[in-house]
Amino acid sequence: MKLLNLKTDLPYLARKSKDVNEFLEHWNITREKLNILKNNTFYKFKYLCSNIIDEMDKTNKIEFYEFHTN
Repeated sequence: MKLLNLKTDLPYLARKSKDVNEFLEHWNITREKLNILKNNTFYKFKYLCSNIIDEMDKTNKIEFYEFHTN
């Protein structure tokens, strides 16, 4: 979760969202953007994008949202 806080806008997007469903849309869009970057960039950035995507997959989205909104 620390990596997501430091390397993404997800904490900001959680606070900005009206509800969990809106946040989940932001989450999916962010993940898709990272996946596109991973597939279309040099090897240096592929590693970073892969790490962030892996952390996104491990993190409970609803707990992440609640942590940043409460």
